[in-house]
Amino acid sequence: KHFVKLSFYHARREGDVFQSVPLVRAHGECDDMLSESGLSYTILSASHLMSNPLIYQGRELRSDQKPAAMFGASHGKGVNYVSPNDVAEVAVRVLLEPRAHFNKEYTLTGPYAVTDQ
Repeated sequence: KHFVKLSFYHARREGDVFQSVPLVRAHGECDDMLSESGLSYTILSASHLMSNPLIYQGRELRSDQKPAAMFGASHGKGVNYVSPNDVAEVAVRVLLEPRAHFNKEYTLTGPYAVTDQ
């Protein structure tokens, strides 16, 4: 009887620029409800998934036109992209040993910031 929720890194950061994104705000509201529910939970707050730019820009990146431009979500600021495989691995570990993760929240990011510059 343990709830594991995937959330967004900026979901509960008041005043953060990402709070203007309805889906981010909705994640934060769900996170608040879960943490106040009395249920056993773990919230995994992931940064931007590193696969998203590759999915949406794959054709351009594979084209013969070089150098290919890579656009991310940073708008000139660093973003610590995280691998969806790493997020899945953390979720599996939490699910296999939930008691060690009762009522905890983890921020999942990549090892260093990448910019779209």
